[in-house]
Amino acid sequence: MKNLLAVLIASVVMFSFVGLAPAADKLSKDDKDTIKDAMRNLQAVAAECRLARDHTENDRVQSMASKILGGDDKMIEQIHDLRKKYDLEFDTSPSNPDIKDRRGLDKLEGKKFDREFVDTMVQQNEELLKIFKNGAKSENSDVRDWFDKKQDAIRDHLDMAKKMQHDLKD
Repeated sequence: MKNLLAVLIASVVMFSFVGLAPAADKLSKDDKDTIKDAMRNLQAVAAECRLARDHTENDRVQSMASKILGGDDKMIEQIHDLRKKYDLEFDTSPSNPDIKDRRGLDKLEGKKFDREFVDTMVQQNEELLKIFKNGAKSENSDVRDWFDKKQDAIRDHLDMAKKMQHDLKD
């Protein structure tokens, strides 16, 4: 009888602590929002980079667009993997402002296109860096580690865009 009582008490104590432990295998609302924001912004940058790669006559702008696109496409694939792991579903269609920005960019030509594209890359990569810094604060280790590791790539893209922005002002 003592053994049964001891097992019962041990079970109650053990299961009471399970509810107190953070759910590392779950996503908080903030995690979900951060992942959605990262996906939407990465997709917008990738779409504009595809446009620039095919639209510009400036080899340096084309090269920058290709480099950013390659990195962002890999991150988009990795976010899809993270979504699948946590069974996270959301609409990945571009937002209306993203569509409007792309259409506005598509109407431009020559140096005006190049400057506007590069200015957009600076703005969007600054926004992405904020999102990635936020994601690196997650309590979920998968989310935290992924966003923390990918911040350097976003910083590289931002630095590249800022340098090109400076070069195009001349």
